[in-house]
Amino acid sequence: MENRCNRNPLKQTVLSLIGILLSVTVWGITDTVVVTKGAVTVLTFPSRVVTVQSGTTNEQEYEHTLAGRLVLLKVQHPFATATNIVVITQKQIYYLVVVYRASVDMAVLNMDFSKKKAGASDGNHPQERLRRQLSTCSEAADTMLILNPIDTVIASRIAADYRLQHRRGSICKLRKLAITFGLEDVMKLNGLMYLRWYWRNNAGLPAEIVHISVCMKTAATNAILPLRTCLKLPSLMLPGKANIRQVLVIAAPVIDKRDELYAVVHMRNIADPLILKIQAAALPKHILKPG
Repeated sequence: MENRCNRNPLKQTVLSLIGILLSVTVWGITDTVVVTKGAVTVLTFPSRVVTVQSGTTNEQEYEHTLAGRLVLLKVQHPFATATNIVVITQKQIYYLVVVYRASVDMAVLNMDFSKKKAGASDGNHPQERLRRQLSTCSEAADTMLILNPIDTVIASRIAADYRLQHRRGSICKLRKLAITFGLEDVMKLNGLMYLRWYWRNNAGLPAEIVHISVCMKTAATNAILPLRTCLKLPSLMLPGKANIRQVLVIAAPVIDKRDELYAVVHMRNIADPLILKIQAAALPKHILKPG
């Protein structure tokens, strides 16, 4: 018996289009990863790379190659050391990205550091040796993941993409002096923590944010410790009745669910800072120390 669908080309075309749309909807979701100096990234849980492009507004695409079982991504196109590279990958359940400095030993990169040889100590494991070469928040400014304040746009884009996987409302907020200040998103990647702030100036006059710092009060010692800021935000002018989002990058601390974070905001011509208390228990579970 002849298939009725084959006798109706229009219906067959519509069904084909629906199938394509479904495949795009289900499988076309992408994650965004920022790579910087060295332009070499290892996806330890391989994802299909959709495109590699510059982190600037022109979004120039770069030629790239994939090599090795761990999917070594190498960008051939020359670029300035102050350029971020945006890697769009097919969405996976979980992935880890390691960012390398320009001085990383390529011989180590070519090793299969996913397997640990019998009898090898942790310190001599290729993955540990590689980690010692990686840039950290405490090193020179040119090794930071986000290199300048204008790249907070990229950081915000990462946080927004990540939020699709962990959809939730604002974590906490404070309203004082006609300013609404809240924490919308927190993301942890490559030993760095991205804090996405939300600002609302409810007054008609502009207000200026001069400085933001983050401290942590540990439940174990009851001590308040300043957290290292990897990306120092410039002063921010809030026009009247304006909404602005900003991303602050800090070195990711080990957070227990009983700990507390404090965002301290200094404003121009206002003596007392705004202090936003953030209960660690309100943060996404993947941010907290296991247990």
